[in-house]
Amino acid sequence: MIHWLAMGVTAQSVYVPFYPQGTKVPYTWKNGKETYTQNSAYWVFKLAGVLVDRDRSKYGSALSNTQSATNAKLLQLRHQYDEKLKQETDLAKQVDLVNEANSKLAKTATDAYQKLTAKLITEQTGDSPLRFKMDPNL
Repeated sequence: MIHWLAMGVTAQSVYVPFYPQGTKVPYTWKNGKETYTQNSAYWVFKLAGVLVDRDRSKYGSALSNTQSATNAKLLQLRHQYDEKLKQETDLAKQVDLVNEANSKLAKTATDAYQKLTAKLITEQTGDSPLRFKMDPNL
């Protein structure tokens, strides 16, 4: 059994497969407030969407590429852990594997979106006009 979860705006996010049999929730996936924080999965995905929304025609392909690549990695990881879990008969070791899988799946998705955010912020900073006049004596 798999539980698929997307954070932020689902159209701008990815669905991450989680094994519900786990006993640990990855830190960033259980941490979040109404106000932005860097250590919340919700805000990691939401921030990327906000940055893409600034100019969807310019930044939308970066989002689409990230979604596609991340989905492929997540499906590959899930398949690997499905196979490991089929072979493990010890219940305690299965739970450990599930917790490990959930952690890796969550990290794969949030890392990809943090990388996307860094790219978008860098590009958008370059697009921003200077809003001050430099003193000629500097």
